[in-house]
Amino acid sequence: MLRELLENVPRRAGEKWTRPARTGSVTKARARLGAAPLRWLFSQVAGVQGTPATPGVFWRGRRLVSLDGTLFDVPASDANAAYFGGSSNGERQAGYPQARMVALGECGTHAVVGAVSGRSPPASALSRTGCCTT
Repeated sequence: MLRELLENVPRRAGEKWTRPARTGSVTKARARLGAAPLRWLFSQVAGVQGTPATPGVFWRGRRLVSLDGTLFDVPASDANAAYFGGSSNGERQAGYPQARMVALGECGTHAVVGAVSGRSPPASALSRTGCCTT
């Protein structure tokens, strides 16, 4: 990802970087910034995007949305294991602690309307985010 970001950075003619960025640079910068900038960015871009003229967005005057969830492996650490726990298939425990996410998406545009994540967010938690009021 870092290579793709830096390939298009405008440089002056003949300019060379004396200290190339390392692959962990983005991760370290994100850790320094914390979660607040990503929360702000999500609040700016999440939401319905389609209009009644957008194909697949409305049916009989109702906006079409779909609900989906997924699991993300998080690094194995005592803190993550204590917070997220682990998933199992009934027979075996997952190898890593897992964060869960449930998202509401707008059909037709695929726009993310709202999302909740954490230990085990139920789908009903989306209604508490205010994303389902439009």
